[in-house]
Amino acid sequence: MNGTQSAESNSINMISEGSLIKGTMAAANDIRIAGTIDGQAESKGRLVLTSKGRIKGNLVAHDGDIAGSVDGEVHISGTLILRKSAKVRGDIHTKSIIIEEGATFNGACKMSANPLEGVESMRKIKAQEQVQTQAQIA
Repeated sequence: MNGTQSAESNSINMISEGSLIKGTMAAANDIRIAGTIDGQAESKGRLVLTSKGRIKGNLVAHDGDIAGSVDGEVHISGTLILRKSAKVRGDIHTKSIIIEEGATFNGACKMSANPLEGVESMRKIKAQEQVQTQAQIA
C-alpha cells in the first residue's frame, strides 16, 4: 500500500456461498460473490463472481471477472473476463472483453469507450418512476 491509499480503499466485500441477497447490492469497493444476488449488483471497483456465484439481475462494475452465472445485462466500464465456467444470459456492454474457451454467452455484445452510458439513463428513469409513485401514494 502506498502513502496515498487507505485501508478502506483496499477492502473487499464478500458474499459467501449459500448467502442470498434480494434487491440491489452496491459497493464503492471490490465485491466477491460466491452466493446469489436476486437483483442488481453494482461495484465501483472489481466484481468477481465465483463459479458458485449467481446474479439474477443486472451487473454494473468497473471491472468484471465472471466464473458463475448471470441472468441479466452486464455493464463493465473497463475489462470483462468470462472464465470457462461462466454462463451469461443477457446483453454485455463493455470497453474490452476476454472470453475463455468453454464460457457460454447468449445475448448481444456492445463495445464502446463509455459502456455505462445506458446505465445512467436507466437510473434517471427509475428515480423519476419512484418520485411519481411516491407522489401517487401521497
